[in-house]
Amino acid sequence: MNEIVSTAAAKAISTFYPDHPDPPPSFTPTGTAADTAFSGSAVLELRLEPPPAPPNKPVVVLKHSVVRTRNLEDPSDKSKLKAAQKVDSSSVNEYAFLTAYPTSALGPKIRIPETLYARNDPNDGVTLLMESFSTHSQIPVIPLGVQLTSALRWLAYFHASFLPSGSLDPDKITELGGWELGTHLSLEKRPQDEVQRLPADIAAFCDRFEGMDPYFSAEPAKGQGLRLLKIAPAAAAYLHPTNHPHKTICHGDYKQGNFFFDEQGEICVFDWQWTGPGLGATDLIYLCAMAVSDETLTDHEANIIRPYHAFLIGALNNDATKYPYEDLLTEFKIAALDYQRWQGGSRLKSMTPETMRKAKLNVDVNHGIFRRSIERVKWVFQTVNAALDEVEAGTLSIVR
Repeated sequence: MNEIVSTAAAKAISTFYPDHPDPPPSFTPTGTAADTAFSGSAVLELRLEPPPAPPNKPVVVLKHSVVRTRNLEDPSDKSKLKAAQKVDSSSVNEYAFLTAYPTSALGPKIRIPETLYARNDPNDGVTLLMESFSTHSQIPVIPLGVQLTSALRWLAYFHASFLPSGSLDPDKITELGGWELGTHLSLEKRPQDEVQRLPADIAAFCDRFEGMDPYFSAEPAKGQGLRLLKIAPAAAAYLHPTNHPHKTICHGDYKQGNFFFDEQGEICVFDWQWTGPGLGATDLIYLCAMAVSDETLTDHEANIIRPYHAFLIGALNNDATKYPYEDLLTEFKIAALDYQRWQGGSRLKSMTPETMRKAKLNVDVNHGIFRRSIERVKWVFQTVNAALDEVEAGTLSIVR
């Protein structure tokens, strides 16, 4: 454990421990620190001696994020400065979410690790001390069955809590310094020229992968980038939560790497760095592309959208008028367009058949299934082209 992380741990534990004994309990890492992908946060499980009682949490998880903008070697490098600011904002966003919506406010059906300590220091960064779920398991693919049901139920109750008829204010996170718009793939968080490169980037991806599947040698796939370019701003505007009747809080990174499951298949969700106001359908399409089994997507409407909607209406006191199914279906299709705008512009351009083969051999629970499955990429392309056909035929409106 390096000195920065050790200092953060000591501060968190001395504050968390009841009655602030002197000296505070000692802490021993149960393993090496994980440096999480984009955020760069140090995540470390600690064993406390003696264990605090109450609340009797002998094993806890520390997450510490330094202030990246204070540690730039060259602050005049605008691209690196922007990236550092984005990282810092995501860490502050997690602090804002956990401060705005503690476990007691979310309720028992929306299970998340309990926050034991949270600090946002402008010089030292964000430090969180949380309940550990190391006795639970993570899985690389969410199959049809109890775990998928649990994931859809959790998401529906989470979204319902922040809808206009729900009990929680979706703007509270923004008031505490969090995102005004959730998800890391939203158009306003992406480089300005990314959309303009879509036709070339998607066509080049198809050229590289046409040997793996003949679908990518045909015009419907190769020409998708140009079609997306034409509607990308309108799709993003449609999904923007401002003045939207279905405005809620979206998780923003709803994938298997952020799930724990117990022995009964019940879910606990974590990681709030991209959580913020938005539409629930953006979490649903993300779950499809990132986490669920191929079997599930043989009929994504029957296996994903309809069960989620049933749970959502149940959470809304069984009043289907509060969120008609056709509204959700429309939002899912438009969210698919927006998702492919991000994936096509930011992820597909770096993928090759060789990177896909390596991803299959070394499965990373934090990486989306699309990275290792040409079938998953194909499903996204086909789903998006079906939605584009409706937009161009005038049967799916992206203007509200």
